[in-house]
Amino acid sequence: MDTFQWILTFTAFFLGIFLWSYCIAGDNYLFATAESCLLAGNAANSTFALLRNLQSSTITPMLAGNIALILGLVFGLTAFTRLTRFRWAARYGTAVLSGAGIGALFGLNVRSQILSGVIDTISGLAGSIVTPASKTIGGYVIPPEAIAVSWVITATMFIVLILTFSYSKLVAGPLFNAGSRLAWVSKLGRYFIMVMLGYISCQTLMGDSLDSLITWIQSIIVRTYMAVTTGISPF
Repeated sequence: MDTFQWILTFTAFFLGIFLWSYCIAGDNYLFATAESCLLAGNAANSTFALLRNLQSSTITPMLAGNIALILGLVFGLTAFTRLTRFRWAARYGTAVLSGAGIGALFGLNVRSQILSGVIDTISGLAGSIVTPASKTIGGYVIPPEAIAVSWVITATMFIVLILTFSYSKLVAGPLFNAGSRLAWVSKLGRYFIMVMLGYISCQTLMGDSLDSLITWIQSIIVRTYMAVTTGISPF
């Protein structure tokens, strides 16, 4: 490695150590320094990436004759009018972007988040009842009765959570009004939500946090050690 690569290697190493100093000493000058460098580096990298993307996806095709891209460029530039007294112009670009985004994603979201859940729940419940079969998970055999019960619970949670997040007056009124016959449905929905949040929290703490620690060790300590012992730049 040349001198510049040595400087980059040890700079990355010490900045990584400075960032994790927050876990020991809380907010301190070393952490603030590393945080500022990280934010500044990401901002600079994002800016250059944006300019390269703008040139390749808009400027170059426009110069090649694709005049229709001028409309998209104009709408994009109106976003910067929020920094001036003509900030009203930014509403048009935002409206076009929001409308196009909602139109493009609405069908996909309905299909992936609602219809697929309904189909999987119905098919799983029907399959566990009509054609019961055991499964092996982690070396343990799960009897078909337990699988059927799990699908019943899944279907119950699915229906209850849909009703819990219903905000129409006609449907949600009987569920949330005090003293209503169906008030227990919303209460059961809150229990299901707490179970889901508990599972997600445990998964995040025990899974993602541990993965982040291992990734940090590999990217900061192991990478620096290999660079020092082999003389090969990690960049």
